[in-house]
Amino acid sequence: MFSKKQQERVELILDLINNKNYSEAEEGLKRLIILIPDSFFLCNIYGIILVKKSSYQNAIEYFKRAIKFNPKFFSGYYNIGSTYMKMKDYSNAIIFFKESIKINHDHYESYFNLADCYRELRKFNECINIFSECLKIKKNDPDIYNNLGLVYLAQNEFDKAENYFLEAIKLRLDFLQPYYNLGLTFNQKRQYTKAIFFFNKVINLDESFFRAYTHIAISYAKIGDYNNALNSINISIRLNPTDAQGYYYRGKVHSIFKNKDLALIDYDKAIKIRPSYNEAFNSKGILLESLNKFREAEKCYDKAIKINSLEPDPYHNKGLLNLKLKNFNIGWENYEWRKKLDTRYLNQEEIKEYDTYQLPILEKLNNKKILIYYEQGLGDIIQFSRYVKILSNFNVKITFRIKKNLIKLFENFKDYCELTSEEVDINSFDYVCSLLSLPLVFSNSGVNIFNHGPYLEVNKSKVLFWKNKLEENSFKIGVHWRGNINNPNLSRSFDLELFTDISKIKNITLVSLQKDFNPDIDNKNKNIKIKLFEDFDNEEDAFLDSAAIIYNLDLVISNDTSIAHLAGAIGRPTCLLLNYNSDWRWFLDEKTSPWYPSMILFRQKIDSSWKEPFNEIKNYLENKLLNIKNN
Repeated sequence: MFSKKQQERVELILDLINNKNYSEAEEGLKRLIILIPDSFFLCNIYGIILVKKSSYQNAIEYFKRAIKFNPKFFSGYYNIGSTYMKMKDYSNAIIFFKESIKINHDHYESYFNLADCYRELRKFNECINIFSECLKIKKNDPDIYNNLGLVYLAQNEFDKAENYFLEAIKLRLDFLQPYYNLGLTFNQKRQYTKAIFFFNKVINLDESFFRAYTHIAISYAKIGDYNNALNSINISIRLNPTDAQGYYYRGKVHSIFKNKDLALIDYDKAIKIRPSYNEAFNSKGILLESLNKFREAEKCYDKAIKINSLEPDPYHNKGLLNLKLKNFNIGWENYEWRKKLDTRYLNQEEIKEYDTYQLPILEKLNNKKILIYYEQGLGDIIQFSRYVKILSNFNVKITFRIKKNLIKLFENFKDYCELTSEEVDINSFDYVCSLLSLPLVFSNSGVNIFNHGPYLEVNKSKVLFWKNKLEENSFKIGVHWRGNINNPNLSRSFDLELFTDISKIKNITLVSLQKDFNPDIDNKNKNIKIKLFEDFDNEEDAFLDSAAIIYNLDLVISNDTSIAHLAGAIGRPTCLLLNYNSDWRWFLDEKTSPWYPSMILFRQKIDSSWKEPFNEIKNYLENKLLNIKNN
């Protein structure tokens, strides 16, 4: 192939490449190619040098020359695929990895990179199939198990991801990457203590791995350990002071602990380093919104959208902001982007696929069949189910797919729709629509979406049963103070102890509506006299007892949770306590709710302080009871 002298020059060039002296190697190679222009071997080496110098397009041209001169040279196809991968052009990379495999059926690296390209394109089934081929060639390669874990992590199948990462570690105990990925997995599972354990494993293996410090900081922040969170993220920044992500995550740590000015500074630092950092613009927008700087917040969302028009978060946040400001047209339109979010929106894949259907137009629904399907939490379902009844006025046959445990609560809906919790054949419907998209459908046709009065009926036998249990001559107030004990949503929750002054008002009886009352957490000091029932809502059906209890009460006082929506939906007087940056559906500064005519809103005046709204409720109650006495 080469003369003895040419062979010596080739070996010199290869030595220069091994010593990373790429410029000198390139000059020598240029002169040699002039002498032997049709050498696929030299063209391939030149392509490798150009890749090292990040001149990817030129490298591809030389790799293509190599396979032109030798069409059976599988390494040339592989190198083109690898170069496209570096350019993040995964579709083209796939084409050339497949060509490499056609020539060499056992080329492991081609299979591995092909699978990774499918992973990057989120073509997970293809990816898993190709990794299976990799295992036939190298069944004990920990890299395969690690990457399979990443495939399942990307699909939020956390248990499968965890198993593959652990298998990778079994095969190589000092393999840093699966420890790191396990940390990421447990962060997403909200098991932050476990995440910290695995990030510390990474740090023990490599103290310079700054990304581990970045993510362990978030783990510490989530468990309320501000000092360790800040120390960790500062180490990450010290290790890599030009990394925009470090400042971005330090901003998130400051934001979690409500050091908002410091968070803004760090978001701006991240953006200065990386002007195209759409996540930083999005997070800055959220922070500005929490400071009531709404126009500036929307500008940040718009910048994030301009940078990446396919990312759903900024659209979604822009929608929520405009709904909060009662800019309903732009609000409902952008709120549709929630359907492209991850598990924050839907866990059920068979329901998520319904979102591919176009929204119905009211004027075209006459004599049509439509499937309305639930989404999000119990409070959302209760609040927005009102639109199913409104929809029935348009001469349309409705099937309402709902959670199984809510079927009996929505029994009266059978008067105008079919209720089901089972999978349905979507091809049997003319239209398919999400429950929370109905306001957009109605707004587009000018239909009023507010104040439709009570729309849930309460089981009469349950009402009588609880009337007898609650019977006493007093003003009965149902109280609810926190979310689920495992996921309490701290900003919306408060201590039962805050009802102490209210409980001392003469002729008042407090009734717990807190399903998971825990004496070790709730009413620890026994300062409050409160009626507890351990036997309510113990059956499979949700809220049947809660609704009947609420029906027999004179008033409900609740934090922002599904109990408040339930009380409003059955039309009972309700005082709703709202945190400082309350949810969009309660709008701004309003004291009543257009969703529920029987509801009064009491808002925090100072972030995290419940003193003022509780004082306001106490005054409201004293005046109400005085009016009752005088009348």
